[in-house]
Formats: sequence, C-alpha cells, structure tokens
Amino acid sequence: MKLKYLKNLVVPQRSLKLLAACLFGSLLSNSAHAGPPPAPAGYQWEPVWALTDEFNDNSINGNKWLKYNPKWVGRSPGRFKESQVSESGGYLRLKNTKVADTSQEVWVHTGFLASKTHNFVAGYYSECRLMAAKDGTVTGFWMSGTGTEIDVQEAVGFPANGNNNLPFRMRMNTHSTVNGDWATDIATPRDHIISTAVGDAFHTYGVWWKDNRNINFYYNGNYVTSVVSGRPFNVPMQLNINTETQNWIGDPTPWRLNNNNLNTTLVDFVRTWKLVPVGGAPIGKTISLKAVANNKFVASDSGLNATQWPLAANRTAVGAWEKFRVVDAGGGYVYLVANGNNKYVYSNGSIGTWPLIAASTVTGSWGKYKWVNNSDGTISLQCIANGKYVCADVGADPTNARLLTNRTAIGAWEKFNWQQQ
Repeated sequence: MKLKYLKNLVVPQRSLKLLAACLFGSLLSNSAHAGPPPAPAGYQWEPVWALTDEFNDNSINGNKWLKYNPKWVGRSPGRFKESQVSESGGYLRLKNTKVADTSQEVWVHTGFLASKTHNFVAGYYSECRLMAAKDGTVTGFWMSGTGTEIDVQEAVGFPANGNNNLPFRMRMNTHSTVNGDWATDIATPRDHIISTAVGDAFHTYGVWWKDNRNINFYYNGNYVTSVVSGRPFNVPMQLNINTETQNWIGDPTPWRLNNNNLNTTLVDFVRTWKLVPVGGAPIGKTISLKAVANNKFVASDSGLNATQWPLAANRTAVGAWEKFRVVDAGGGYVYLVANGNNKYVYSNGSIGTWPLIAASTVTGSWGKYKWVNNSDGTISLQCIANGKYVCADVGADPTNARLLTNRTAIGAWEKFNWQQQ
C-alpha cells in the first residue's frame, strides 16, 4: 500500500481524505514524508494544488500536466514521447525504450511531464519523491522559465560513463541568462552526497525558491545547500519531471533499455506549497496579481484612461504599474494602493459593471475587499459595497481584460495568483 504524508499545511475540506493518509504515514520512515521547512514568523505553508499530485489515479491529470515539453523535443539520441508517460500502481512512470538501431540519430524514446502553466514562482517550495531508472538516462526534477532554470536533481541511476560516484549524488544547479541567450548563462552547480543510490530506493528532493536571489535545496526534508544568484530570478517557471539522454554521461545501455526492471523511473509524488500570511492577506506587502482567466498580470493602466487608471489583466511582466500595496482595512478586509499613481483602488459603483479603477485619495466601502484564499492556491477579491466578486472579464476584451466587480460566485475568471514584489 502506498502511504502519503503532508505537514505544516492549511488543508481545505476536500483534502481530509488525503490528510488521514498523511497522519498514518507519519509513523513510517521520514524518507517518504519530507514536507516544507518551518515557515517564517507570521506565515504558514498552503498547498498549491495545480503543482501537486499523488499519482494515485491510474491516468495523468490533464488539467495539471502535459505529457511532453512544449518547447523542447529532447537531445539525441533521445526524444520525448507521450507514450512513455503513464500512471499506475500509485506512481507516475517514465519509461525509456530503445526504438531503433544505435546507428540512427534517434534510437531512444524517453518521458516528460510538465506543468500546464508557468506558475512556480518565488516563495514556493516543491518536492518530488522518486526512484531513478538504471539504464544510462538521467532523471530530472526541475523548473524552467524564460532565461532561468532550477535543477533540483539530475539523478544518474546507472553511470554509462563508468563514474560510479554519480548514483550517490544529488546534483543541483541554477541557470540564469540574458534574454534567454544561453551563451550568457551563469550556472551555479551544487552537489550533495547521499548514502543510497538514486536508482535503488526512493529519495525526496526539494527546493525553496525563497526570493529573487536566494534558492535553498533539501534532501529528505533536510537543508543541504543554497544558491545566491548573481542575477534576479523573477520569471514564473514550469515544473518538470523527466528522463532524458545526456551526452556528458554517454549513451544509454541498449540491454538495460530493454529490461523493464531497469528502464523506468517511478515517481511517488510531487507536492508544492506557497507561503501565505497567518490570518489571510499579505498586509503591508507590495504584490502583483496574475489573472487565471488569461494568465496576464493586472496593471493599473493609465494608457486605458489617463484619469481613472482602470485595472486590467493585460501584461506579461511586472513593472511599476503591475504592483499594488496591500493595506489592512480591518475585519479580514483590505485596501489596494496602486504603485503606478499611489491611489486607492475602488470598484466604481456609478457604472453598472463596477469596474476597478485606481483613482481615490481616500478609503471607502467601494474600495474595501475581502481577501479570499481559494483551495487551489489562488485568491479572490469580494467587494464589501455590493457583495460581488472581482473578475477579469476576458469575454468583453481578451486583450485588455478589465477587472469588474459583478460576479456572484468564484470561477476561473474570479481567481488570481499573487506574488510578493
């Protein structure tokens, strides 16, 4: 039986079944249940369900994952193929297969699982428990964004190049480039020795992307090393779990690729959390908001109206106009102050759709919002003046999705991801 364990969590009602399994699992070996490090004072860890999976469903969750890398087909002699990715017996399975003669440019098919969205951001902790294939491929647990990369583990289950130290290594790295030009890459490799080979047992590898400069790495829940980046890590990333061929280790071994006891990486789980303030909203912090509806950052945009600075989800990066300061309004409510013009945001009730604008020098009920933490890690805003939820209305204008306060329930358009700036 496969047992699960999570700790230090804010657990929604729908996860009680998982929690029961977690509590039972806490009696067993701690290599099976790591979890995030202690939260800083005033914060607690909250699950990010879009980047969490126990792999117990016998089919890949298409709402969370892609069975391929949308930007990369793989390195010769390997290629990523969807057919190599499956879920059964309580595990994600990434199988490697010899498909042609070794004289061909491509003769190995490997597996890749990628998150559907680039929503791994600073402040998140993620860990993956896996046992690597032992066929000469490399198993990776890593995150990738435009010009940035965090390699939590590049596990070598079998060293095709004869370096027998490699299976006893947690091989970490971060990469930072200028505008995605890998010729400018700054790499910061780290290495941690482990006592049991990566292909002989399950190990849990974790990373805490603390802020734009600091990244901590963990093995079986214990801190092992950190990186202080010379360049800011401020690009949201895709979460990846894969097997691949690597030319620095040599080609995979054909007979091992044909052995089903050696050619498959088993992934027990991947779990992700984010830090949230105890009691709700990040009071006193400057944040950005990204609409789930179109995956765009919210701006107070004077280009749409120079007087009112309406809020719209229409930006792909965070600048001055995409930042808001969270002010305590008491009773679990908040005010938002736009960084672009230092004005309070409010829902303009003189217009039927109650659009959000950054145009007030004083506080009031029209600008007082309840900060709602949703179970999937997103937040919603409910205006006290009319009791309605704020939405990013991509239906009216997909290019400039205006923020309106006119919804009676929370759906995708009423959800936002936030990040401290």
